[in-house]
Amino acid sequence: MKKYYFIVLMIFLGVHSKGLSQIEEHFNEYDYDDEITINGSRGMQDIYIPVNDDIDVLNSYINLEFVCSNVIDSDISHISILLGDVPVETRFLKNENQLVSFQIPIKKKYIISDFIKLTIKTNLKIGNEICEIYSEGGFWVKLTENSFFSYKLLPTKKTIIKKTISFTIPDIKYIVLSEKNDIEEIQYASYAKFYIKRVYGLDLEIKSIKEFDNSVINNAIILIPYEKLSDKIKENIPSF
Repeated sequence: MKKYYFIVLMIFLGVHSKGLSQIEEHFNEYDYDDEITINGSRGMQDIYIPVNDDIDVLNSYINLEFVCSNVIDSDISHISILLGDVPVETRFLKNENQLVSFQIPIKKKYIISDFIKLTIKTNLKIGNEICEIYSEGGFWVKLTENSFFSYKLLPTKKTIIKKTISFTIPDIKYIVLSEKNDIEEIQYASYAKFYIKRVYGLDLEIKSIKEFDNSVINNAIILIPYEKLSDKIKENIPSF
């Protein structure tokens, strides 16, 4: 009888690749708006970013992208970024596309009580005048939806075990069969596709492993007899 390394292999590959690849969490995932507008000549916005103890701090950063009011004098206006109330970078708004970007690396000292406190402060001017009475509505910068917290997870057994089937399945995109599949494999794939669509509402695409060539297979159920698995996949099977 053929032995299928079915759901367990899929869970491992999903977690293992996620642990090694960069993860992006946009600020709307922390209950902030998709875009955050900071008003006033001297505006301020605090954003609290939750941080788990299994992130790889050395491979984590905050990406910020701002679009600015067209009437602001970009040569003398600036934005300051603070982490944990400590200034880390200040930049003039000079940019012909009206976009200003930051990429702020994370350090352990900025993580307090499992949160990073991100503070954005603006100092905006129109000509030499900073009084808002004379320029109402002109002083603003907007944090765009292209802003996010990016990090990697440390590849530990804990992160693999925590990845349950129910948590993993919503991330799946494909059911992958061997290059020379038989009727038994196709039947298994059809059943899995039907079951996942019925229970989770996902319409998975069935693919042959040859379509992936030598690329990494992510977010997939690999439905292949164990003896047909490549050495590369077998090497990545965890032992508990």
